[in-house]
Amino acid sequence: MAGVKFVKVSVDSGLVPGAEVTYYFGAVGKALYKFWLLLAYLASHGVIPLLLLNFFFRFAFAAYKSNFAFLCHSALEFGPKEVGFVLSAMGLGGIFVQGLLVRVVTSAVGEERTLLLAMVSTSIGFSSLSYVKTVYHLAPALTLVSVGYGLAVPCLSTLFSNVPMEQGIMQGIAGSIDRFGQSFGPILGGWLLDLVGQGWLMLCTGTSLGAIAAVCLLFVGDGCLSWIKDLFFGKATAGYDPVGLDQSDNSVGLEMEPLDKEEEPGEAHEEGEVLNGFKVAPTLESMEGGNGYPRA
Repeated sequence: MAGVKFVKVSVDSGLVPGAEVTYYFGAVGKALYKFWLLLAYLASHGVIPLLLLNFFFRFAFAAYKSNFAFLCHSALEFGPKEVGFVLSAMGLGGIFVQGLLVRVVTSAVGEERTLLLAMVSTSIGFSSLSYVKTVYHLAPALTLVSVGYGLAVPCLSTLFSNVPMEQGIMQGIAGSIDRFGQSFGPILGGWLLDLVGQGWLMLCTGTSLGAIAAVCLLFVGDGCLSWIKDLFFGKATAGYDPVGLDQSDNSVGLEMEPLDKEEEPGEAHEEGEVLNGFKVAPTLESMEGGNGYPRA
């Protein structure tokens, strides 16, 4: 009789030494276990909220970008030439934002707060596009979108680079999440365009991005709640930025080595050790364990 062969595979768990983990359906169970290990690894570094924010930001921007020409045509009766001019103007604005403005803003408030400003600007810009009737309505809305996008992209890249984990893994995961959002954004955007129309599409995109970003930013780096506390009681933590941590103030009670201390060749850091103001999280290898588990 045809059917799915029931296969049982038992291996030792790297998370709980000595414990036996049972898998069913062979390779499928093993793949799910690997995925769960990856999630646990990312959670140990506190980077999941930043990845989710990156995904929804790229998703929303892809949904907007794929339907922008339809917006210009339906609201303003723009043809291909006019749409090309508008996109070129946005590109020039992006050069100004990423070439000059982002440096000024991040120097003043830091990457995390700049990312907050970027999400606010982008969300308002998307929502404003739902009310576009003339060029005078279009210009300020696109300005907000350009400023928000220009500020968000370098801030996301910087925050990912400051996460204290192997950067090859971190940048690879961030890039995959980025492409995943850009792949599915146009699909959902096109479906919503047929379902609710251009105005409601942009309004839903802006409000959804704003709500999701507000939740994610509570847990990115220091977090919004910590920023409010710092406003009244002074700064006590440093989020993802190990270089920017003020080591002269050890009010958080962490034992930190000087940043200029050179590491001896071959020197390893144990799990739980504080390195540059961060607690060293377990690696994927240690989570899988060195007990004979076959690596994929």
